[in-house]
Amino acid sequence: MSNTQRNYYKMCRETASFSQEYAAGLLSVSPRTLSDYENDKANVPDDVVYKMCEIYDTRQLAMWHLKNKSPLGEFLPEVYEPTSVGDMVFSLAIAMDTSAEAYTAISTVMRDRKLQEEELPVFLEAIKKAKEANSNLTSIIIFAENMAKKQFSPLRD
Repeated sequence: MSNTQRNYYKMCRETASFSQEYAAGLLSVSPRTLSDYENDKANVPDDVVYKMCEIYDTRQLAMWHLKNKSPLGEFLPEVYEPTSVGDMVFSLAIAMDTSAEAYTAISTVMRDRKLQEEELPVFLEAIKKAKEANSNLTSIIIFAENMAKKQFSPLRD
C-alpha cells in the first residue's frame, strides 16, 4: 500500500485531537522530530510508535507500521480488527486509500473493456487492494455496530 497520499502517524494524532507540540511532549520527542515523522522525513522508531498507539488510542497504527515499515510485516495477516474509535478511523483511512488505488488501477486496465495478458499483474494487484479495503470496511462495520449497541441498547430496552 502506498503511504504517499496520507501520513498515518499524523492522521492518528489529529484523530486523537492533539496538537503536534502537545503530542511531541507526550511522546518525549521534539516537535521538530514529530514533524519529521509526520512529513516522511524520518523513520519512526518502534518504541515511539508504541507510545503513539497508547497515547492516540489506536492499536491499528502498530499493525500498519509493522506491515509497511518493517521487514517483519510480511509475516502479519492482512485483516485488521478495530478495538477503539482511533482504530476505526485508521481502518477507514486505509480502506479509503486502498479502494482509491484499486479503482485507479482497475479503471485504467479496463478502459478498453478488455483484460490483456500484460495487464494481468496490475489487475490482480488491484483486486488484492480491493480485498484489503473490503476486510477493513467489514471490520469497521462490525466494530461500529457493536459500539452503537453497547452505548444505546439500554436506552432502547
